[in-house]
Amino acid sequence: MTSRINLSESSDSNGFLQRAQAVLANLETTLEQTFDALGLDIDLERAGGVLNIHIAKGKTVVVNLQSPMQQIWLASPFGGFHYAWSGTEWADTRGGLNFYPRLAQDLSQMTGCEVAFQS
Repeated sequence: MTSRINLSESSDSNGFLQRAQAVLANLETTLEQTFDALGLDIDLERAGGVLNIHIAKGKTVVVNLQSPMQQIWLASPFGGFHYAWSGTEWADTRGGLNFYPRLAQDLSQMTGCEVAFQS
């Protein structure tokens, strides 16, 4: 089963915190709706600048805002990744997959359902 998630991310220039907080809010809403529709037992827990995505079998994905570095950090069983705003997207600081493709890949592998993000 494939689920496409549409995210309208702010492209204004009001700074990192507003843009990054919008990422967490959008993820929290869209992932909850998507996982409910797919019948997956996924729990989302948000505290300030941290969103924990708890997946069955004790697996967790953590999306964490790092304000001092103006980055979003993603941690999953597949590794830890850092993303900085490039002006158009959240780009991996080490040249790997950008934020949404990486998150979609990790969630797809962890749930067994294809997850994709579109802006």
